Amino acid sequence: MNVAVLLVAVLVVIFVAVLVTGRRIGPLALAAAAGYIFVELWMETVRVILGGVGINLPWLPDGVVAALILLLVPMGMLMVGGPKYHKKHEKLVAAAVVTLLVAALLVGVLAKYLAVDGVAQTVVRQLTSWRQYIITAGLGVGLADLFLLHTVKTKSKPGPKKH
Repeated sequence: MNVAVLLVAVLVVIFVAVLVTGRRIGPLALAAAAGYIFVELWMETVRVILGGVGINLPWLPDGVVAALILLLVPMGMLMVGGPKYHKKHEKLVAAAVVTLLVAALLVGVLAKYLAVDGVAQTVVRQLTSWRQYIITAGLGVGLADLFLLHTVKTKSKPGPKKH
C-alpha cells in the first residue's frame, strides 16, 4: 500500500473524529505524544504479538498496524470523554492542529514500512523536514490549551454577604 494513501486515510478519519467530537487540543495532543512514545517502546513487541495471534492484513505490514494501534488508541480513549470545544471555529482549529501533529508523528513510521514514491515522496520529505517544528508547535499549543482549560475563571453569582 502506498504511504500517501494510508496517511491521508488516517488523517481524514482523525480530522473528522476531532471535528465531530469537539474534543480539546491539549488532551489529544498529549495522548498523541504518549502514543508516539508507546510506538517507540513497544512497536516491535506488539508487531510480534499481532503476528503470533494471527492478525494479519495482507495489504499492510504488521509494523504499521502495531504503530497505528499504539499511536491512536490513547487518542481514541480521549475521544470518548473529556473536555470539549463548543464553537465551530474552535473545533476546526483543534481538528487541524491534532491532524497535523499526528501526521508529523506517523510519517517516519509509515515511510519505514511502506513504499514511498512520486508525490508521496515529496510529501514525506516535506513532513520529515518540518517534523520537529510541527511536533513542537502541536505540543506547545496542546500544553497552552491545558493551561487555559484549568485557569479559566467563571464569574460567580452574587449572593448574600456573610457577616
